[in-house]
Amino acid sequence: MVRLPIANSSAIVITNMARRASRTPSSNKGFTIVELLIVIVVIAILAAITVVAYNGIQNSANDAAVKSDMRNYANQMLQFHAKNGRYAAGNNNNAPEGITSLKLSKGSYDTSVNNAYYCANTTKFAVAARSKSGAVWAYHSDSGLQAYSGPWTVSTDICPQLGVNSYTFSNAHGQTGGWYPWAQ
Repeated sequence: MVRLPIANSSAIVITNMARRASRTPSSNKGFTIVELLIVIVVIAILAAITVVAYNGIQNSANDAAVKSDMRNYANQMLQFHAKNGRYAAGNNNNAPEGITSLKLSKGSYDTSVNNAYYCANTTKFAVAARSKSGAVWAYHSDSGLQAYSGPWTVSTDICPQLGVNSYTFSNAHGQTGGWYPWAQ
């Protein structure tokens, strides 16, 4: 039997590689690039879910604060009505008649627009405000608190949409002037 040198040398190389692999620990410790990419993708997905959940919770909190403020504002107007037999007159950028101050959760409001409107005539009133979430909440003397979906521009558009015609109005926040002093 004749052995060819080429076959002999490849058998020796394979045998030597097998011996080396069995007696020395692997020098290829660590993670592959694919494993690292999978971990990065999983972390990114978890981060995105967390951000979306946080924004939803924050929007809900802002809406709740604005709704609470609108109820409190409406209660002050109802108290004025109980004492005087009519609703307080609005006073443009100043407090409505009979109101010296109004405590608002200012951090929950959209400050890029005029905000926290009060519209009234002698027989009915409405208060409305826009939250940072973009939701608008209105309290009407006839129907209570509800979501408002009409235009949100100036009192000449908002008050009639709220069902208050021949009105006077006040707003607590001016688009360019910020919060008025009576709105604390």
